[in-house]
Amino acid sequence: MPSFELELDLSVEVGPMWAVMETQNNLLPKLLPEIYQSIDIVEGEGAPGSVRLVMFGSMVPNGGYVQ
Repeated sequence: MPSFELELDLSVEVGPMWAVMETQNNLLPKLLPEIYQSIDIVEGEGAPGSVRLVMFGSMVPNGGYVQ
């Protein structure tokens, strides 16, 4: 399965940024349901190194996902 890695330098504190990242699984599908149908953790507990399954919504032709 193809994969990608992205590294960004952000000018924010780690604590608040990680709090946002922890809530994205529930938050993004509620805010942007046409883009994100669901985001689930399939391996790990949500910490760095965990694996998420992102199911895309109606904006993605023929559906789709990223793991």
